[in-house]
Amino acid sequence: MYSGMYSSAKSICAFSLLPSVQNLNFSPGIFTTDNNRSYTEPVSKHKFTQVTLIPTGFTNNQLLSVTIGSNSPICAGSYLNLTSIPSGGTAPFTYSWTGPNGFTSTQQNPIIPNATAPNAGTYSLTVTDAAAGVTNASISVTVNAFPSVAAISGNATGCVGSTVALTDATTGGVWSSSNTTVATVGNTGLVNVLSLGSSTISYAVTNVSGCTTTVIINISAASVTLLPDVIECNNGITHFSSSDIYYGVTYSNLGGGNTYLWSVTGGTSSYQGSSSATSQYPNMQLLTGSSFQVIVQFTTNGVTCIDTQMVYKNTIAADTIKGSHDTTVCFNTAPISLTGKVSAVTNAYSWTSSGSGVFSAANSLNTTYTPSAADKTSGLIRIYLSGSSTLNSNGNCGSSTSIDSMILRIYPDNTGTNSAQTICSNTKLNFTPSSAIPGSTYAWISAISSGSVTGNSGSGTGNISDSLINVSNITDAVVLYTITPYATTPSNNSCAGTSFTFTVTVKAKPAITITNNTAAICTGSSSNIQFSSSITGSTYTWISSVVSGTASGNASNAVASTTNTINQTLTNTTSINAIVRYRITTISSAGCSMTDSTDMLVYGSSSIANAGVDQALCNVTTTTL
Repeated sequence: MYSGMYSSAKSICAFSLLPSVQNLNFSPGIFTTDNNRSYTEPVSKHKFTQVTLIPTGFTNNQLLSVTIGSNSPICAGSYLNLTSIPSGGTAPFTYSWTGPNGFTSTQQNPIIPNATAPNAGTYSLTVTDAAAGVTNASISVTVNAFPSVAAISGNATGCVGSTVALTDATTGGVWSSSNTTVATVGNTGLVNVLSLGSSTISYAVTNVSGCTTTVIINISAASVTLLPDVIECNNGITHFSSSDIYYGVTYSNLGGGNTYLWSVTGGTSSYQGSSSATSQYPNMQLLTGSSFQVIVQFTTNGVTCIDTQMVYKNTIAADTIKGSHDTTVCFNTAPISLTGKVSAVTNAYSWTSSGSGVFSAANSLNTTYTPSAADKTSGLIRIYLSGSSTLNSNGNCGSSTSIDSMILRIYPDNTGTNSAQTICSNTKLNFTPSSAIPGSTYAWISAISSGSVTGNSGSGTGNISDSLINVSNITDAVVLYTITPYATTPSNNSCAGTSFTFTVTVKAKPAITITNNTAAICTGSSSNIQFSSSITGSTYTWISSVVSGTASGNASNAVASTTNTINQTLTNTTSINAIVRYRITTISSAGCSMTDSTDMLVYGSSSIANAGVDQALCNVTTTTL
């Protein structure tokens, strides 16, 4: 089998000759049978046509094609990368690129460095293979412009510890710092200068095409530093210099154009020798007994930095506890407030005590002390305030520590004893409180803890005098009185003691129910009176009396018993009715009683009937008897 290519000026076709069709008639053309066989048609039919036969096994049966790409869109100034991947056809391939701005290239993947707007447009590629196969492709490329960003405005130098405000007229950008240990920047352009050094502050604006323009400004930090505060106990001249161990001055730079301005407050001072307020390293005379604040202003590159140093002339550490140094407090006092006062150089404080209580802030001038149980038991402890100075000291300044103390007396606890009392309902209550300290006064409140009671006062002072009524005839009630004793200390303070209780149980009074089954009887008849109590287990007594007329047979029962029926034969020997009254009392097991009464009518004795003298009636219709 043979395969080959049929080409003309108009087309390129792939074909194959199968072994079964070897006797082809191409006359009147010419056909040869060497390895590259060809046939030429007469010129009269075509201008020129050539058929090339390629031996079987030579792969060229796929049409030539190419896929091209790029890294578009890109920002101006970036590399433009064009790529191509051929497929099919016969290698090797040749490439011919054309594009905007006169671009041409024979590379498979050409690169255009620093592409700009004129490089945007359509790029075309023609690929030709070894068999003269040709294919074409094109691609459009976009080159986006960078946004235009204004320059950053603002001071490029700042003092350590200060802020510098930077601005940019172009909106929508993002601020950043290259060295955040030197300076940080917020989203509004406010720079915090943290330490000496330099940092590049950037402002980046990105447009909708994703292209970013960044503008920068370099921030330099300036500073002037004085040494820590010092206690000066010499009377000589104070010399500021670059190396003095007490009065050293450090400038961030010593270049030309720097200016200096010194000032002193807090006392009388003067510049000595040729030095003045504008000297780089002045000499000063500071008078004894004052706290001086030395201020230096250092101006460099248009920025003024300031530092201060306190110089305490012949001042020593001292402290005192404010208020009375012999204080009495109540046993149940709240935490005791303490305040100290110290000299200007005293900067370390410590509260201690001889007791075991707790300070809320042992290293602060203002604190509180909560006495322990042992402190209260002892009744007297000492509290100490120690002060010291950690400042450098030049010369002989004496002791660097001091201490002050106070006596804290704790008044004894004023306690009472809890007690209880049981009373019957509607009984007058009289209770006199007492406590450990004679002469105490008392305040109390009451609350009903169970049952239902009236008559208790909500609060009061002194003795308790209430008439308590238990509303129930069955259930007991309880009233709880909480009593607080108050004692007056020798310093005329009123101290509240520990509250105690007085518990009153108000017993229910029983209700009595009387059923009189014989409210009216004839003489010689028996009574039938029954009664009961609202409280189980109650007993009864009764008293009987004739309240009108004349009757006998009634009796009283003065000894309480469980008998709850009165059956007595009552006699009235007169013709006048009599009334007998029974007053019955029920008594509960707690001794609480209730009395009620009932009356019995005892009719008088009847006389012999007398209708008058006999009468004989004859033929009459009426008569009088």
